[in-house]
Amino acid sequence: MALRSKIAACVCLTLLAVAAAATAEREPTTALKPPVSPPAIKYVLGPDAQYLQGCFAPCMCPIRLASRFDGSFGLTRLPGGDPGFQVFRVTGLTWLVTLGTHEYDLTGSGFYLRGEEAGEHIHQLILDLTFSYAPDVEAIRFDSGLVAGGDPDSYPPMIDISINAYGLRCYDTLIDVVAGPKDSVFAEPQDAGAPAGR
Repeated sequence: MALRSKIAACVCLTLLAVAAAATAEREPTTALKPPVSPPAIKYVLGPDAQYLQGCFAPCMCPIRLASRFDGSFGLTRLPGGDPGFQVFRVTGLTWLVTLGTHEYDLTGSGFYLRGEEAGEHIHQLILDLTFSYAPDVEAIRFDSGLVAGGDPDSYPPMIDISINAYGLRCYDTLIDVVAGPKDSVFAEPQDAGAPAGR
């Protein structure tokens, strides 16, 4: 089976398992209930996370780097699916961006996948993000594609992956997502006098 088809099948099987579990919990039964997913682990962006917006080749215009980019999200491993791949649900995402003189929030949800193929670690991050300055606009899909990285043997996972909305063709937004559990080493505030990340 092709790698992308295998990943897609893994996500579908996982979501079906979650839906079945939710249905079973709503319906009274004497049978054993499927295991309930663990609570979400709170993740925070690390100091190496970056938010860039501007023109990429072949277009020509400045690329701006956010002076502030921080925030958090929840990560929950989902049951079922292909045993060779792990699927995590991303929920409650709230990021704060300061770009030039503009400050705005990003909110959303999505999925993080990781596994191994032909001895190579691979992972993918897919997020549907809404921008606070355009709340009525449909969420924009950001996707890393399947890329090398991610260690399927570590838990909870440390995430270090780049996502974009339009394949970095001309005007786009590139987000370097470097994140880990709230109690991870890099999650310590860089400035003791600064407010904690949201």
